[in-house]
Amino acid sequence: MLDLPPEEVTKERPSLLMSILASLNHLLAMDEVWLAHMTGSTHPYSELRTMITEDMDELWQIRQGIDKMLKD
Repeated sequence: MLDLPPEEVTKERPSLLMSILASLNHLLAMDEVWLAHMTGSTHPYSELRTMITEDMDELWQIRQGIDKMLKD
């Protein structure tokens, strides 16, 4: 994903979440929601289309952190 041109990542597509970037943000947010439920903690999300970040490098860093937590 990091190799895709930015215009492809943000390009509007015929889907519920509208873009690759929005979809990746949604997947990350939902993993954080599930992690919060599994650990008995809280999460800050109140809607499905939450944009955690619009920066792909930052999104990738956050994704790696959540993946590590889910594996441990």
